[in-house]
Amino acid sequence: MNVGAVAYDPGNDWLYAQDRSDGYYMHKFQAGTGELLETSQAAAKSVASWDMAFCQYLEEDAALSVYGTYICAPERIMDNNQLVYVLDLSNYLHLTTAATQLTTVASAGEQQITVDVTDEEGNVIGSEEMEAECFYLLDDKGGMSGPFGCTTWTMAMEQYWGFT
Repeated sequence: MNVGAVAYDPGNDWLYAQDRSDGYYMHKFQAGTGELLETSQAAAKSVASWDMAFCQYLEEDAALSVYGTYICAPERIMDNNQLVYVLDLSNYLHLTTAATQLTTVASAGEQQITVDVTDEEGNVIGSEEMEAECFYLLDDKGGMSGPFGCTTWTMAMEQYWGFT
């Protein structure tokens, strides 16, 4: 197996690995024994992920993925369809570290975050506490960004992927 992106599910002690040698099928292993538990029914439905972080809050059995300048919405890992809904962070990378791509994503766990509440015109009228799954991003210049809090994919699309 030529291992590409991997994600670890600490609750079940499962390791997910996308195999770059066989059409990017996703494989689920028992981490403690290395036993193969499941292989995705189909090859990746898009390009292969460069890295994945297992989601413990956003979605069940899902991972957040990175590819190039894209961070991808959490999708069920064994559906092997991580790169469907994406946010292009190329401008963000260029402005913060002059990076050209993301290389790694890591979970920072679930945290309480504060988000701005705005009126119809976009004016901040208050703030709200909410639970969020947070992630760190590493780019090809060695820059680390985060932790970024992501609450839901819908909020993400409305408020720059829910990053705070």
